[in-house]
Amino acid sequence: MLFRSRPGRAAHAFQSLSLLLSALAQRVELDARGCVARPLRLLDVGCAYAVGSLGLVHRYYPYELTGVEWSAATRQYLQSQGANVYPSLESIPEGELFDAVILNDVLEHVPDPLAFLRQVKRCSQPNVVVWINVPDFSWWRMKAVVDDLKAGATVVPKDLNPWEHLSYFKIGRAHV
Repeated sequence: MLFRSRPGRAAHAFQSLSLLLSALAQRVELDARGCVARPLRLLDVGCAYAVGSLGLVHRYYPYELTGVEWSAATRQYLQSQGANVYPSLESIPEGELFDAVILNDVLEHVPDPLAFLRQVKRCSQPNVVVWINVPDFSWWRMKAVVDDLKAGATVVPKDLNPWEHLSYFKIGRAHV
């Protein structure tokens, strides 16, 4: 059975996060001196400890990070690292808009992904860049899992998690 290992998924996630940053780099506004006129505002939803995005919060980087994380202890840690953090999308003040939204392993946990994306849109700039990473559960992936279980496998892959994953996705590439 061929599955992406967690390190492989992480490598893929960091590679595609690099594509997000490349897209954002084209949007950085510079002043007459060549300095960043205003930081690009990133919203990392379901950020946990913001492993990928927290590295972008540095004095000379053109990013401002805001996270959405339900865990109070994790929010406290992120705030100590210089990030703004909210417990939910609904708690983001009206009119606070972001240039980019990171949804890393989030959409599979929400009951209605389209309604959730509408909530994200409420706090997005008109030309927002949205980065979405979800587990790949294409038909062949599900077939491989079922075949393994029929053959006696006793461990179900973490990607197939009916207790936490409410939606499953076929991976593709979209440019909207």
